[in-house]
Amino acid sequence: MRKMASRALVLVFAVSLRLSGAPPRFEKVSDHYYCYQCKSDGLNVGAVVSDDGILLINPPGEPELTEALDALKRISTRPVRWVVSTDYRIALAGGPARLAEQGALIVGSDAMRPLLARGAKAGTDAQSEAKSDQPEPRPDMARLSIAFGKQMRLFPGGLEVRIFGLQHTARTAADVAVFIPAEKVVQMGDLYNLGSYPEIDEDQGGSADGWIDGIKQVVDAVPLLKPAIPPPKIPPSSKTASSKSAASAKGAPAVEKTPEEEVTVVTGHGPLSNLMELKGLLETSRKLRAEVSKLVAGGVERENFLSSPGLSSFRVYNGFDQYATQLFDALSKK
Repeated sequence: MRKMASRALVLVFAVSLRLSGAPPRFEKVSDHYYCYQCKSDGLNVGAVVSDDGILLINPPGEPELTEALDALKRISTRPVRWVVSTDYRIALAGGPARLAEQGALIVGSDAMRPLLARGAKAGTDAQSEAKSDQPEPRPDMARLSIAFGKQMRLFPGGLEVRIFGLQHTARTAADVAVFIPAEKVVQMGDLYNLGSYPEIDEDQGGSADGWIDGIKQVVDAVPLLKPAIPPPKIPPSSKTASSKSAASAKGAPAVEKTPEEEVTVVTGHGPLSNLMELKGLLETSRKLRAEVSKLVAGGVERENFLSSPGLSSFRVYNGFDQYATQLFDALSKK
């Protein structure tokens, strides 16, 4: 109940800001990490702010990019030095290319290169056929300044940031997640959206079956990833005093969070989440996979399997029909 009430207050606050006409802004999530939500589609943009410059995660295309950069200037005058996109669509949206022109380094996985090349070519061909007045996609939108295999580290301002590519075909064939160990923040893009099964992009190598294993990789990695440069330790007495002070100021007892609730999970679109909620979706999806596997083994026809009684308990998340059907197809090919 406490979590629901807290989330409701956050949503009410966000809605009131929009209704009041207040400009969108980066909200502080931890000491150095800020999150911005685009007005047009709710895309979540992350910013790691340091004295060395800013690491921007999932910058949008125009006109949202200009609005986001204006909002960014209100929290730091440092330049954007690094850009990371969690999937190829955002990388091709135009934001990274514009920031590269301003001197930012574009970071991505080797596995993303073919998706970027195909996406850039497809966008150029479609633009040519439509003869649109919109700016034509450029080949440099597909370029990476720094490419990595499985994982790389950046240290803006001495803060460790780990960028890792999923070792499973998940939402696409080349998904990326960003983790900031000392601040307990992980940004996943559309690999995960609160209250919903994923939208698997099968045209770009995605797999409903592999997505479950990919999410498990993220969940397993987060508790194990420890900062190479530990944050300053706060004496227990100071922590207790600070907690009691905050609780008394609000007129309510301090509420202990579980370790999973302490980890903020930045979704692709909409409300933020935490590791406990992500684990809940993972567990449900694993059970769903086991149930669908039984149906496939039992010879249930694709046209009829969605009405199977054993699937009713899994309809607790949005997007069930599409995801379950993609999962059925993936398991049928094994």
